[in-house]
Amino acid sequence: MLLFGLMTIVDIMATTGVFEYLVVGTYRISRGRPWPLIFFLSMLTAFLSAFLNSDIMALVLTPITIRLCEEMSLRTTYVLVVVAIFADMGGALTPMGNPPNAIVTTNPAVVAEGVDFVQFVIHMLPGVLVAMFVVFGIVYATHRKSIFVLDQNQLDLMEEKKTAGDKKPPSQETLERIAQLKQKKPGRYWLNPVDNFAETLAGLEEGNRIRDKPLLIKCCIALIFALLCMILHSIPTVADGASLGWVTLLAAFLLIILDDKNDLNATLGIIQWIILLFIAALFVLSEAVDQLGLFEWIGDRTVVLLTSLEPQHQTAVTTMVLLWTTALLTIFIDNAAVTIFMLKFSFQMASKDDIPLPPMFWALTFGACFGGNGSLFGAVSNEIIALIALQHGYKISFWHFFVIGFPLMLVTMVIGSAYLLIAHSALNWN
Repeated sequence: MLLFGLMTIVDIMATTGVFEYLVVGTYRISRGRPWPLIFFLSMLTAFLSAFLNSDIMALVLTPITIRLCEEMSLRTTYVLVVVAIFADMGGALTPMGNPPNAIVTTNPAVVAEGVDFVQFVIHMLPGVLVAMFVVFGIVYATHRKSIFVLDQNQLDLMEEKKTAGDKKPPSQETLERIAQLKQKKPGRYWLNPVDNFAETLAGLEEGNRIRDKPLLIKCCIALIFALLCMILHSIPTVADGASLGWVTLLAAFLLIILDDKNDLNATLGIIQWIILLFIAALFVLSEAVDQLGLFEWIGDRTVVLLTSLEPQHQTAVTTMVLLWTTALLTIFIDNAAVTIFMLKFSFQMASKDDIPLPPMFWALTFGACFGGNGSLFGAVSNEIIALIALQHGYKISFWHFFVIGFPLMLVTMVIGSAYLLIAHSALNWN
């Protein structure tokens, strides 16, 4: 219900052109400077992924990102991998940001432990923010110059598009916009624009405008309604029935009513049913494996190991085992699948020994979201970006993603480990 409602809202919102407009805005703010652009684009991707789901953001932001890279002669495959990494990290912040978060926070046993929207964000925010800024610093330090070294495939693609001759001359409105931009002087302490900034920005603005402002306002009303209900649900005795799934589904129905289209099939046709069916199938598979007794068998043997430790160390060891096991499994298996299996495993361990559940939830979500950066198969958003890139002529192989993503995953996992140990072992924030 949570993912279906959110996908309905965001997929309708994508038809207004607002996401392409926001990406072009990062070019405008950065004044055409490559690394400021990559920074603003990464942060925009992370923010949108947090509140509108990383998988959907990967779908709508990738095409315009590819065009930006071509306009600025940046290595497209590398920028797309960076965008994928920040989509996974930003999605870790909220229950709707990544499928693993939705799987954890909508589980009845997790809800019974008092985990709600506000509590989830508060627990995840410090680790996510530190990880994002550290990762960007590493990305800048390690690829400050190589980002401008284009591979032969991109050079060939750019040459093909140049020789195709299908580029239309700028319209009169675009020429007037170029003249207007050239008259503007940058602030004294702000970035100086690059040489072709006015022409490039005017060309991007011409094809990436907000196409339906009334519909965009209706989408914002639905999203604000959902967000307010989630926050109210976090307050004791206020809006007790406003669970994440119901609220998001009601917000989607509200938007469909406000949109007032005669053909409901057209609205349902733009929803990403493949992602929903994939996650639904994982629930069925997980339940079948649970009925076979796999989780009970693993839990019994894990508890034998934990009971041999001192009681004050059991929570820390359990958290670290769950965190790193989830992340390492995510390299080879999608993080949504790993989350379903490891969540049942967490319940099994808690039932066998006196270990608090909340630290396990945070370890699981950090491991699933940060571990999704370790390989191309780690998250659905990674695969979506690779697929769209391939449609535009850019191939992101498993090895190419792994070389960039795995070291960054290790860095974020160390940050997540330190944060969890300080918060839940040293400070006992359970």
